[in-house]
Amino acid sequence: MGTSAGDVNTALARYEVFYELYLSEAMTPGEVLRRHPEMRRDWHDAEDGRFERPAAFFQQLQRVNVAEAWSRVQVPVLAIHGEYDWSMTAEDHREMVRMSASRAPA
Repeated sequence: MGTSAGDVNTALARYEVFYELYLSEAMTPGEVLRRHPEMRRDWHDAEDGRFERPAAFFQQLQRVNVAEAWSRVQVPVLAIHGEYDWSMTAEDHREMVRMSASRAPA
């Protein structure tokens, strides 16, 4: 998309710090941006959350062992990926089904 590999690597290092503060340290994106204004160029969403969900949603999700939770699912799983589902890939949906205990032999 016109960005050099070096610039992508530098941005990823900033994202690592950003998401550590946002998800693990329970700061809102706005709090992170006030502490680190240089990260503002990388954040393209609200200061109180992401994808129209509050920061607390993602902070709570960060603490969940999603793979372990899927492994306890004992019923058939139908995971549908839509054409405009841009936050998860079709492979993410296939992985949910693979992780579920419903695929294990009885």
